Amino acid sequence: MSKALILLLLLFLAAQAGFLLSEKSPYWDEAVYSSMGKYLFSAGSTGLWEPARPTALPMLLGAMWTAGVPGLWTAAMLAIAIGCLALTYLIAKEYSGSTQALLAASTLVVTPIFFKNSSLLLTDVPGAAAALLSIYLLMRQKYAWSGAAAAIAFQTKYPHILLIPGLCVAMALYRKQGKIPSFLAGFALAILPFLALNTLMSGSPLYPYIQYSAYQQNPAYSVDGLASNLLYYPSFLLQNPILLLSIPGAAIALKRKQAIPVLACLAAYAAYFTIISNKQERLILAFLPLLAILVAVYFSQLSGYISKLKNARAYATIMALAAMAAALTPAIIADYREALAPQPGFQYATNLTGTILTTEPRFSWQSSAKFLTFYENPDVSIMDYKAKVAEADYVIYKPDYYPCERIGEECERKKEELHNLIKKENRLFSQHSEPEYYVYEVT
Repeated sequence: MSKALILLLLLFLAAQAGFLLSEKSPYWDEAVYSSMGKYLFSAGSTGLWEPARPTALPMLLGAMWTAGVPGLWTAAMLAIAIGCLALTYLIAKEYSGSTQALLAASTLVVTPIFFKNSSLLLTDVPGAAAALLSIYLLMRQKYAWSGAAAAIAFQTKYPHILLIPGLCVAMALYRKQGKIPSFLAGFALAILPFLALNTLMSGSPLYPYIQYSAYQQNPAYSVDGLASNLLYYPSFLLQNPILLLSIPGAAIALKRKQAIPVLACLAAYAAYFTIISNKQERLILAFLPLLAILVAVYFSQLSGYISKLKNARAYATIMALAAMAAALTPAIIADYREALAPQPGFQYATNLTGTILTTEPRFSWQSSAKFLTFYENPDVSIMDYKAKVAEADYVIYKPDYYPCERIGEECERKKEELHNLIKKENRLFSQHSEPEYYVYEVT
């Protein structure tokens, strides 16, 4: 590993120091994954369980919680982010030189969405890291291990199942069809423990995947119009304009046989995320490192034209890095401040014991209670509430738990119907300032 890359990783860690040293409130999904880990390693006595979620990250967080080191959760996420950066560098180096590979890793570091998500307890960066590991192992002709890494990527973030068609197409184009069974065998062996866990927790090895399929078309996160769908993720390239160079980089890569795995996987991801109606900014992290790698491919071609100039390559790289840093520093600082800003408090449930039925998972963050959830769309929430309330000692209702803006007045009416059902219980506490929520004791 080059000294320049090590320096880049150290600078990245230094910039992330605030996340390591601060005690911040969690985002919604962070609370879910950490509480799933607690639920898994406490045999269901603490935390909560969402059967549609992938289980690799909860297993890691739960193991650390059991070991008594949940304070190192953020450090673990940053270690995975460093692995993602290192793999981006190593793959890019296969297609270009070390200078261009450093530029690929640097492009990823200074892209605000990557910087912000690197320390969060979310599946996006770990899933991308596992996917890159699968691609890199395939390039090193470690086919079974590549399949195993693809399984880990899939169980970290479900869309990474696209590694299977992407890398199988790459092997076929490499004329390595005979290695596909080895790749699939590695995938199958690595996925078996997760299928067993699915069966234990949900009664069926495939139940989580069936449940997840409904989330792909979540209307609460849809965008209107064909053009908006097609341009949703390409528009995020403007977060870091140098990523636009991945477009000519892809054209150059088409002429290079060794770039087939990256291009095949990128095509699969781009098609999938464009087709589904569920659009969220952080989903681009599944393939953002691949775009950074294609930026390196572009610069490898460009450097060929200027390589005859003395020190031109070094100067060009320094200028590119300086331009990225200058352009993106304000956006990174804004994300940094947002992530470190105190989030609304959810402390009331910390002292509650027993079983809590909740529309807000963040109450489980520092609680030792068991939580049941009812925060799907309001129609499903009403059914879940009626089915689960008999098991609960308390109910926590947060009116804005589900975004109705894109669905209409019927959604708001159903939420009011749900709250009226809950009001039949004994109200213990209410908070009308942000965040607004109500706590009821089940009688």
